Amino acid sequence: FYHMEMEREPLELLREVGPWLAHVQLADSDRLNPGSGSYPYDSFMSCLKQGGYEGRISVECMIEIPEEGMRQSLAFLREKSAIF
Repeated sequence: FYHMEMEREPLELLREVGPWLAHVQLADSDRLNPGSGSYPYDSFMSCLKQGGYEGRISVECMIEIPEEGMRQSLAFLREKSAIF
């Protein structure tokens, strides 16, 4: 997601390539943990779902306090998984 935002790739592209995706990694703006920045996660997750993606999602980000940041990331992704 971070790289898509940096390259200004449209999220709608995920609808087309969903079946070919093997893995999704997440980070938020400034490589922060998911949900702590400004990226449009509802749209991102919706496009993944519409594209038929059924694979894993992992977090690749910079976290100052690992335990706290990972707990926040997990809680955020569980919340968003209701959309997914």
